[in-house]
Amino acid sequence: MGKPLHVLLVEDSPDDAELIIQELERGGYDLTTERVETASAMQDALGRGRWQMVLSDYDLPTFSGPAALDVLKAVGQDLPFIIISGTIGEETAVAALKAGAHDFLAKTALARLLPAVERELRDVAVRRERTLAHDALRQSEAQYRSLVDRALFGIYRATVDGCILTANPALVRMLGYSTARELLAVSLNDVYIDKTARDTLNTRMLEHGRIAGEEVMWQPRSGEAILVRLSGAVVEGSSAGSPVFEVIVEEITERHRLHEQLRQAQKMEAIGHLAGGIAHDFNNLLTAILGYSELLTEQIGPDKPIGRDLREIMSAAQRAAALTRQLLAFSRRQAIAVTALDLNQVIGNLEAMLRRLLGEKVKIKTGFESQLRPVMADATQLEQVLINLAVNARDAMPQGGVLTIETRHVELDVSHASIHPSAKPGGVRALERHRHGNGNEP
Repeated sequence: MGKPLHVLLVEDSPDDAELIIQELERGGYDLTTERVETASAMQDALGRGRWQMVLSDYDLPTFSGPAALDVLKAVGQDLPFIIISGTIGEETAVAALKAGAHDFLAKTALARLLPAVERELRDVAVRRERTLAHDALRQSEAQYRSLVDRALFGIYRATVDGCILTANPALVRMLGYSTARELLAVSLNDVYIDKTARDTLNTRMLEHGRIAGEEVMWQPRSGEAILVRLSGAVVEGSSAGSPVFEVIVEEITERHRLHEQLRQAQKMEAIGHLAGGIAHDFNNLLTAILGYSELLTEQIGPDKPIGRDLREIMSAAQRAAALTRQLLAFSRRQAIAVTALDLNQVIGNLEAMLRRLLGEKVKIKTGFESQLRPVMADATQLEQVLINLAVNARDAMPQGGVLTIETRHVELDVSHASIHPSAKPGGVRALERHRHGNGNEP
């Protein structure tokens, strides 16, 4: 079996076409050929067959080599086009080559046909391979660009001195700019709040070639500072020897805030356990104090002056015992026990503990509605909610202020319920918290 070769012949002479075919078969090709003599026939053949080459005479009665070349260009097929003619002159051949023909041969010198065919087949294979590689590269670049543009994390390339070369849309939004063009006009160095941190990261990147998970504070164009985590590597820039930083930016401001809340909650839980342990031991001591006070009172008699002192001791011990019970309830882990509660009473019982918890700078003011309807809730959890709200209010008033806790009946309207998915319009029992700091009510 010879090498398969599909050749379209533009030739009006069957004898000349047969000579060309014989020469190609002598070179070991297994040919598939078709001979055409007009433009329409050539267009039809090009549309039907999978040709690898066009061999064309220069002069035909109603057609020509240049016209055949124009037909091939019009259909957009990248096929070698070789002119084989017995009348073509040198100037005409040069003009044909300039027009796009790949070679020209004389019919009297068909010995050059095989080398020309093999050369052109190699060239077209190289061109097609190059085209495929170019298309693959273009597709890869498009996919990479799509991935970068759609990424949730910010991505940028920048020079060592802080000039931003490229930035994806996520980074543009993160830093508060409308377009990438606006961001590219800004120096990356101006984004860092701590310039020392910037210099340290640059040095580390250049020394080690990469950074991973570095947390720094950035200042967006507008708004509050954000905490970001940077990971990237050094790549070679367009200029020889000029390094470029490729960095991925993850904003972790909210995550950091949640971690702090979790840490605070864990600390409060630890404090609860500690308070529970202390309260339990202290309660045992108070039990002994109360017991001995009662015995002494019975022995001495209630009418004696020292009896009045003993009653004061017993009263103070009872108040201390009530306080320890609150601490034990606060620290106790137990299943939810929903019962009908009087909010006024719950807050009143907790008020003494809150005053000690908030310190002297924060004053507590309460306002209770009379004949308040009871609510269904777990007493311990409700107390924990009150304590958390009070602590948050204290933290928001570092200079001190007034914490007002009030209870009253309220009516939730439709507009309020629409922005609170768990709320329903109508009358409810609600506890309101108002925070005052330095005379200003938020």
